[in-house]
Amino acid sequence: MRKYYFRSFSAVLFIFLLLLSPLNNSYSSDKKGQPTLDDVKKYIDGKDFGGEVKKDAPRDLEKDDNLFSGSSGETKQTGRSITFPDADRNDIKRYCEAYTVMAEADDEAGASMVLKDVVNILKEKGYDEGMKKDVANKLNLTGDRKDIWMDHNILIAGGNRDFSDTEVKLIKEALQQLPEAVFKNVRVISAVDVDSKDEDTGFAGRVPSGGVIEMNDFSKKFNKENEGFIHTLLHEIGHTGDKSVDKDAIPILSDKQAAQWEDLWENSTGYADYASQYAQKNIKEDFAETFQEYHKDTKSFFLHAVLTSSRSQRDILLQKFENITQAYRHTGEDGKEYIYEFYVDDYGKIHQKEVPLSHRRINGKIYSLPSYPQTEGMRPPVPFRRVQESTEDIINRELDSITEK
Repeated sequence: MRKYYFRSFSAVLFIFLLLLSPLNNSYSSDKKGQPTLDDVKKYIDGKDFGGEVKKDAPRDLEKDDNLFSGSSGETKQTGRSITFPDADRNDIKRYCEAYTVMAEADDEAGASMVLKDVVNILKEKGYDEGMKKDVANKLNLTGDRKDIWMDHNILIAGGNRDFSDTEVKLIKEALQQLPEAVFKNVRVISAVDVDSKDEDTGFAGRVPSGGVIEMNDFSKKFNKENEGFIHTLLHEIGHTGDKSVDKDAIPILSDKQAAQWEDLWENSTGYADYASQYAQKNIKEDFAETFQEYHKDTKSFFLHAVLTSSRSQRDILLQKFENITQAYRHTGEDGKEYIYEFYVDDYGKIHQKEVPLSHRRINGKIYSLPSYPQTEGMRPPVPFRRVQESTEDIINRELDSITEK
């Protein structure tokens, strides 16, 4: 394990100075439920309350989620609860100082968990604007990072690497285009650099703890541009709204929709029933991949589902598509039902627009699906003559072929 002698010394010295402040006496307290200074020093030095942490190895995420959490249970090493005092401005100050130390020590796991607790404190306080500004000042948030925090209550974190300005801008633009309901569980989006070729530990993104999204370094490992970065972010946002991933999450799907998804998963038997090959791994990835495909290019995904239904006579994927649309169903000013359609361009920018719904009976079931007008001037296909059809025209033609009259 690499040792950071200078950083460790600086971290311990910093904590010692904090101890001298009356605002931070809780670090040295031996009261039940409060971490001692030795606890914090061991954590900063890479020793997790009695056990070493291998920085580049898979972490015990259940254990990590207990660190610095005001509502945590017992840690596996010590068997005692680690909690901090009630939230107030002094607690916010102390959390932000602890984050700075951990980030400088390249401890992205601890840094993310500390910031998660900062956001949770603010959530309990109703996201008080004054306290939010205190956090922004303490963490030196500026530009897009400050906008993301002030507008969406999400903190952008860095550990052993940091997001580029382009990546932060992409995150900001994505949050501006997505309805708040789908990312309301997100507390922290963290940049990490985990260099692993192992299939089980290598990742593009992950949710190690409820409300925390970790994005790996795309530039060195995945050879993907901005488009791939946003695709992965969408996938992980899908996980944060899935109660099977985080039991405390505010779900994207209603209880009825979630029960339907379980039935669809149980009845999915072949590749045609999934949004991607990776979606076949388990029900959690099935939802996250379907959520990602819907937002990556709603119209193309709809076409894929319709073609699958018309060619294979299986409508599982079409039902999954409709299930996702219910999160975006709303009534327009004209009194008609609409959904939001999304598209991620080559630069990673998300575009959104409203599309009306229409009802169709397919295989004995009534569907509420996007409705597209027929392209003006289109003629029926003529033998031996190629007629350029739009995506909307192909969708309409295929839907007509499977719709029961």
